[in-house]
Amino acid sequence: MFRSIGVTLDPSGGNKGGIARIDVPSPPPGVDPTTIDPKTWNGPWRAVTDPEEIGYYVCQTNVKQYNQAELTPFASGYIADLLGDVLTSPDASALLTGTLDLDKSQIPLPETLTLNDFLGRPYPSQMAPCTGKITTQQFVDNYKQVKERTSSSFSGRHVGHYKAILEDETLVKIHSTMMSIPYQVGFSPCRWHQVVDVMLEKDPGTPKQHRLRIVALLESDYNQSQRILIARRLSHHLEDADLIPEM
Repeated sequence: MFRSIGVTLDPSGGNKGGIARIDVPSPPPGVDPTTIDPKTWNGPWRAVTDPEEIGYYVCQTNVKQYNQAELTPFASGYIADLLGDVLTSPDASALLTGTLDLDKSQIPLPETLTLNDFLGRPYPSQMAPCTGKITTQQFVDNYKQVKERTSSSFSGRHVGHYKAILEDETLVKIHSTMMSIPYQVGFSPCRWHQVVDVMLEKDPGTPKQHRLRIVALLESDYNQSQRILIARRLSHHLEDADLIPEM
């Protein structure tokens, strides 16, 4: 009720410090609002302030956002079905060795064939391997750059936890080792499976259902390991080996 009164008195103010209200399409009676695309809706809007109802509409929108790649060739359809589980599929291995026999009549986009040919190129034998090990120095250098107020970790392990150990060689070694093991052995810690989606307004003061931006908060050590190993090491490795396609 307090939020409803606030919205009524100050409809332009809306959310301050968090999503306390979103605007959703308000169709005529008898029309299911879930069948309406907010992006193309030109009718009236309804302010939603109930937390459970907000969550419902936000999740409805986010499902579409997170599945935008669903219809791409490697996510669904002929190639996706052919590859199956890429970790164990013989066809996935054949794709990387350039020996996968594709039915080109089922591939409408020439770009897909170009990408397939690129993936099958021989890997440069002279290149040094790209390891999954995070050194203690990389751990320290990385966390020195991360601001302590950075929001992270569903489990409660705040960035400050990691910054506080940077002067302790033993603790740094333990944490850098624990960050490395999943990449070296090939498993995913349960704690890394959790993510918090924080919704922010793209247009401050106008919290329409389709104008919210998703900020995903991952576990801090998982997030930083991705930064060290993928955003930096793997990207540089691919550039050095000329393995990044022009497209």
